[in-house]
Amino acid sequence: MSGTIIGKVVFVATVFLIGGTLLLAQHGGHGGQDGNQGEQIPRPSSPHGTEGSGTIEGRLVSHSEDSITIETFQRGERARFTYGLDDRTEFRGAVRVGSQVSVAYVEQDRIRTAMRVEGRRKRRGC
Repeated sequence: MSGTIIGKVVFVATVFLIGGTLLLAQHGGHGGQDGNQGEQIPRPSSPHGTEGSGTIEGRLVSHSEDSITIETFQRGERARFTYGLDDRTEFRGAVRVGSQVSVAYVEQDRIRTAMRVEGRRKRRGC
C-alpha cells in the first residue's frame, strides 16, 4: 500500500514540476479578447497558485492551436471541458476529433492547461 502512495506522490510532484516549468517558460502576448471564442486561452502566470491537477477521459470534440475540448459524461449527463495548449503539451497516439483521449492537466485560477493528450484505441468486442 505504501508503494501506491509513494507512486501517487511522485506522479503529483512530477505534474507540478512539469507544470511549473511550462508556466515559467511562457512569455507575454498570450490571452484572447474577452468574449471571443476561438481566441487564445490565457495561461496561468505563476506556478505557486496551482490549485490541482487531474486526468480526464472522453471524446475529443474540437482541437485548435490553442485549446482542445473534451466531451464526457458526468452524473449521467454530457459535459464538455476545454483545456489550454502550449508548445510543451505532449501528444501521444491518435489524437483526432472524434477519437477517445485521456488528458492530464494542471489547473490554476480555474484555468486548465493540458500537459499530456493521449489517444486511446477502442477495444473491439468478440
